[in-house]
Amino acid sequence: MSYDWIETARLAGKVERTHIVDTLEGYNVAEHTYNAMVIAFMMCDAMLAEHLRKEVIEYLLFHDVEEVHTGDLPAYMKNGKHLPESFGKILDTIERSWLLDNAPNSVIDARENVSDISKLIAKVADSAELCMFCTDEIRKGNHTPSMLEMSRRAVEYLLDNVKLLVDTEYPNVRIGVASVYHIASKLEDLINE
Repeated sequence: MSYDWIETARLAGKVERTHIVDTLEGYNVAEHTYNAMVIAFMMCDAMLAEHLRKEVIEYLLFHDVEEVHTGDLPAYMKNGKHLPESFGKILDTIERSWLLDNAPNSVIDARENVSDISKLIAKVADSAELCMFCTDEIRKGNHTPSMLEMSRRAVEYLLDNVKLLVDTEYPNVRIGVASVYHIASKLEDLINE
């Protein structure tokens, strides 16, 4: 175990999220990662997919670690709808290259050797967590155009990921995403008030 890697991972947790949006409260990668892991844990339980829980949690633990060098750009911005798709691909290539060059093999394994269903659960939990942050901000009075726009995009991205997960027809997946639909619905209601 390398002290340098531990320090890098700690610094990654301090990376500010959503720095491109006006927020009332600070929001960093460590807070986001913990909350996404909680959501994923509960989804796996609801889906009766305890056998996936460890893989999903380990994947999420380091899913944003390379942002220590690139900063945070919300995933919905990288998908070609809001920035050129090539930009997202270039950033993904840079981040993956950094990970492969710097991370211990166990971290690389947790990120690279993951089942498709576990990656989808992680993506849903990741995007649901961003929606919950947006909900908190709007409830506290943040109605800035940038927050409302990020919230709209975050809901759209979440629902796109939920659809991909539901389309797998994995057993009990609809039970697993029921609370996620609730998260999206609450945020949509706040946006439309």
